[in-house]
Amino acid sequence: MRKRAVLLLMSVVWLLAPVSRARAQSATDVPDRFQIDAGGFNMFVSTNMVFNSLSLGGTTVNFEKDLNLPDTAQRGFVEGYWRLARRHQISVSYSRLNRTGSSVSLMHDINWGGNVFPAGATAQGELDSSFFSGTYRLAVYRNSSFEVGPAVGFGYLSLTAGINATFSVSGPQGKAVSTTLNPKTTETTPTGDIGGYANWWLSKRWYARGDFRYIIVKPENTTASITEGRGSLAWYPWTHFGIGGQYEYTKFRFDRTLLSTSLGGNYRYDGVQLLGVLAF
Repeated sequence: MRKRAVLLLMSVVWLLAPVSRARAQSATDVPDRFQIDAGGFNMFVSTNMVFNSLSLGGTTVNFEKDLNLPDTAQRGFVEGYWRLARRHQISVSYSRLNRTGSSVSLMHDINWGGNVFPAGATAQGELDSSFFSGTYRLAVYRNSSFEVGPAVGFGYLSLTAGINATFSVSGPQGKAVSTTLNPKTTETTPTGDIGGYANWWLSKRWYARGDFRYIIVKPENTTASITEGRGSLAWYPWTHFGIGGQYEYTKFRFDRTLLSTSLGGNYRYDGVQLLGVLAF
């Protein structure tokens, strides 16, 4: 009886194997060996930065509220994917986001990198960022239309923040003298995070993808965390070209102690972006 059951099971598997292969082949006709995404749109941005000095400490500056930096900005990106093997995929991306605010009269004193900008000073803020990042994805489960598994992110962030301020100080014989200061600082740091991902062919030409990664570390005088999340949907009117959109959320946080003179604070951008996809 057991032998007959085993033979029956083997027969069913043998009969269903061609059907399974046919389904795997018909899930999509879009190639996934290599893929290039490119696009952009307005992002919502929030920036709170502090630049301490050992003598004066530092003021946490909200660049959007205190220095009138735009809280929305156009951001472009390009990202390439490479399917190394059936369960292994790697991607790399690059993006820039640069902003300069209009002149504003300061509502309160600001201590920035050992400089004191008094209330009433005419100030202008600037913040430039570039982010090179990559992700390795391992599909612990994958069939013809769906895959899910852990993901490990890596990257390199460059962030430059500066304040250009003009104000009056007392000169010789008590005369007011106009002074202009433009201190800026750049923080560069490698990044990394861990999380998971899922990709799903909803139909032959509709493709959904999602990623979420996070990490928090506490090196000397710093608590640093990175949060990255994204969800996208693309439609392929042609085999090698698709269009779609994605929502992206990215946040960097660097909490410094008073003994640290490196740029600290938090920097976040999120929003919906349009994208075009090349697949080959």
